[in-house]
Amino acid sequence: IDYNRVFAFATTESNFTLEPGFLKPGALYRYQIVTRREFFDQNVDNGSTSPWGLIGMPTLVNTPVQGGTHTPTISLSNWGVVVVSMPDPGSGDPMYWLDFQIKVTDEDGVPDNIDSVRVTFPDGTTELDLYYDESSWGQADHNYLADQAYGDISDIQEGTYTFIVTDWDGNSTTITDNLTINPVSFPALIWPTEGQLVSGTAPVIDWSEVPGASKYRVRIYEGWNHTIHWSPFLTTTYYVVPEGILVTGKTYSYAVYSYREDYPENELDNVSKNAFGYFSTIHMSTVEGPPDSDGDGLTDASEVSSGTNPFDADTDDDGIRDDLEYSYGTDPTMADTDGDGLLDGTELGFTWANVTPATEPSVFEPAPDPDLTTDPTNADTDGDGMPDGWEEEYNLDPTADDALADTDGDGFSNFREYVSNSSPGDNSDTPVLLGDYEPDSDVDGLDLAKFAGKFQAEFGRQNCSPDNPCTCDIDGDGDFDLFDLIFFTEDFGRVQQ
Repeated sequence: IDYNRVFAFATTESNFTLEPGFLKPGALYRYQIVTRREFFDQNVDNGSTSPWGLIGMPTLVNTPVQGGTHTPTISLSNWGVVVVSMPDPGSGDPMYWLDFQIKVTDEDGVPDNIDSVRVTFPDGTTELDLYYDESSWGQADHNYLADQAYGDISDIQEGTYTFIVTDWDGNSTTITDNLTINPVSFPALIWPTEGQLVSGTAPVIDWSEVPGASKYRVRIYEGWNHTIHWSPFLTTTYYVVPEGILVTGKTYSYAVYSYREDYPENELDNVSKNAFGYFSTIHMSTVEGPPDSDGDGLTDASEVSSGTNPFDADTDDDGIRDDLEYSYGTDPTMADTDGDGLLDGTELGFTWANVTPATEPSVFEPAPDPDLTTDPTNADTDGDGMPDGWEEEYNLDPTADDALADTDGDGFSNFREYVSNSSPGDNSDTPVLLGDYEPDSDVDGLDLAKFAGKFQAEFGRQNCSPDNPCTCDIDGDGDFDLFDLIFFTEDFGRVQQ
């Protein structure tokens, strides 16, 4: 089908008659009516089109074929009618389409001998005509299509849709398709982003996992709207564009589709895409340079040698793009470089607004307070003996030395609670008594005598070990220091609960 405009006629009336000879016999045409409030010499400010785009234009066949003897057939190819979810181009909220696609065959000619193709909705009264389009927009081997837009999913009718095709000789065929509505979210966190420059001609297109999706597919356009490539059906959340599709120095656009059902092997009812129409697809431009498939500023060769993934801009999914990890001093292959229980990006205050689309949402943890940052290369930023992750878990301040504070008021310092694996925010969760030397479930004068007897000889030792033990090293960290003294003081006079 040629989508170029071949004729345009102007009229001030509500009808127009073509002169004989304009249309070729046996040819298929589609048409659109454009209405303007003002004449061109009056500076046009207001206009409308019906229908709004190429999709859904009425078609007509000049001098149809008649006198055939065959009955047309219909094939659904596991499509028929499906619900398509996509973002509203203005608000970004979900909007929905009913998408109809079928394959009509007739030995007497298609579309030459086809009078009408129509679908009746489950209510038995709503009808919609399908139009002929041999390209099928690349989704499947279909040749009759239609679309219906909805702002509210509840307005879509669930149930049995009936397709009927009738040829010019009065022969007809009917087939039904049952629709189960269960919308699937549209892909998000997509890379390359709008206007991105990509090195080479085999970039990686990456997106986040869509809950409930069985498969994905990528559609690439040349410029704005001409489809030049469909990916295979994918089970991964990325696609490496094959060489030979793109050329250097051109602008392309693309869209990502997700499929709830395992299509094309099984019946499809719910599909989504990240863009509303071709005009809101994502654009990227190819430039010369060493291949950088994931666009993270590191060449593929350097990523292979350093152990990062050349097809993933955030190899460890910590929220920091691989090339930026080197400037922060973090390891791009380790999500938690210092091992303190906090992801590197989280420590730097990163939220979803900062991360690359390649970051896996199921791994990354956005910072609860972007203004409170810690050192991702130091497990204990404030040097108070308690790891940053543990302090954040219990709502302590990992940037201030609060080791000797007693946050929950139970008589035990925060550091003591850390050593004892008890909660510094719950005064009913108290540490085990470390100073109970006897042991007799309390810390009293007998324990004090034993502690004091070794105090002078052991204070300051830093070589305590199982082979060379220190009686006063009650926290078991290998030395006898101020904390051991504080811990014994906290224990004295207490009975083990």
